[in-house]
Amino acid sequence: MLVSTALRTRAAALSAGRWPRVTAHATWVLLLSGWAVARIGRFGFHPTDQGFTLALSWRLLHGEVPHRDVVSARPLGSALLHTLDFLVPGPLFLVSTLIAMIELAVATIALAVLVTGRPVRTWGPLLTGLVAAASLVNLHTFPLMAWHTIDGILLVACGWWALRAGLRSGEALPRYGGLFLLGMAAFTKQSFVFAAAVTLTYLFTRHRLSILDLLWTAAFPLAYGGFVALSGGLRPMVEQLGGAHGAWPQRAFTVWEAREAMTTMLWAAGCIVAMFLLRRKESAVIPAVFTAVVAVLVVVQSDMLRAGDWGVVLLWVLIFTTAARWALDARAPQGALAVVALAVMSALSWGYDSPTLLGGTLALSVLCLLAPQLPTCSPGPACGVAVAVVVLLGTSRLLVDAHDASPYRDRPQWELSASLGRIAPALNGLRTNPSTYRYIAKIEACVRAHPASRSRCCRTTPSSTRRWACATCSHWTGRCRSGLNGRRITCGSFSGAWLSPGSRSNRRR
Repeated sequence: MLVSTALRTRAAALSAGRWPRVTAHATWVLLLSGWAVARIGRFGFHPTDQGFTLALSWRLLHGEVPHRDVVSARPLGSALLHTLDFLVPGPLFLVSTLIAMIELAVATIALAVLVTGRPVRTWGPLLTGLVAAASLVNLHTFPLMAWHTIDGILLVACGWWALRAGLRSGEALPRYGGLFLLGMAAFTKQSFVFAAAVTLTYLFTRHRLSILDLLWTAAFPLAYGGFVALSGGLRPMVEQLGGAHGAWPQRAFTVWEAREAMTTMLWAAGCIVAMFLLRRKESAVIPAVFTAVVAVLVVVQSDMLRAGDWGVVLLWVLIFTTAARWALDARAPQGALAVVALAVMSALSWGYDSPTLLGGTLALSVLCLLAPQLPTCSPGPACGVAVAVVVLLGTSRLLVDAHDASPYRDRPQWELSASLGRIAPALNGLRTNPSTYRYIAKIEACVRAHPASRSRCCRTTPSSTRRWACATCSHWTGRCRSGLNGRRITCGSFSGAWLSPGSRSNRRR
């Protein structure tokens, strides 16, 4: 009786002390994300990518079936995930940018827990500030928008975080929940399927792999594939997902051909080798400090370039540091290995083949691995807060300057004078240059002039023929085999051939 009462009292005390810290961390994540949207995310717009995932989500919400009605070389896990964006009150695109920044911040926190081995509630102000700064570096000048790579990073990071907690506590919910997230990550982008494969291999070799582990990992893929198959989209799904060209981490090797990048990586490798050979902390301080300085300078001098070499350089520096830490401690730094693996997976891309979306996490991981060899000090809370504020403000300044000079596929900040909210309420809060504004205004005018809620449109160029348009639609969707009435729609610089609402392909819908 007394033991039971004591245990309940202790659990209540731990819970009471935990929630204020959880609330504090949730608060800084929301504040940082709100600032990033207000100062960075709402400036600059390009219709090629921004809105791409949301458009897919809109189509799924209106009853279209993945791969049968929506052609995609990637699984549409991200489109399914971002249907939730439509439920949040507020301008759709602004809400979506806020959610994207929250995803980046949460993923950075999850990976920091894996690397440091410390629960979030035990973090002090210094580590919290470093993680917040790392999340801004992870953003760099990538556009804040719903995107499959960001979703995959979030799901893998949180999946590993939950799985780690489940393995340590023995609880089933975090273990199986983490495996479910890893299975879902594989259906945001094919490269993240390796996360599930590596995790199951790890469980098989280091823990007991059960049937439930396999079932929870396969739960989302089975549900997705089963729904598509029952809806008649199995064959198109196989053709679309299997017909794309593969990607491999070629950039990780070709970066050595760049003289500046090669020099930086050789300096880092030399410092790491010296730290390993000296071994003793007193002697290894200098090479450890030099390695840390190299990692920081790579970030400072990167200009936060999109898909820049700096992300690949940081990946190699982390690989060197991880190997040294492994040799010095005689055990694998699993958190750092997880970050390396996730960085490689995120860089397996057709158009964004650098792990810059994890650039801040890569640099932070290097510093954490070097910590045992770095000079020790015991700063008070006030000193930790001061250092954290300085680091966060400095990182914010670097990010703002880089973004103002070069927003994603848009003009510099001072030329973004047009408010897209005057075109459509969903675009409220976003600003772009006058030329892009006029382009999007024309699209909106065409949509209003030629509504197609019950029709299919095959976009063509003005010189295209009706036969070519029909063949193109048939090739991509397999559902426009008849019903093209030949009536050409011209609206400004846009033209298209429209399917009649009574065509055979529409009657099948």
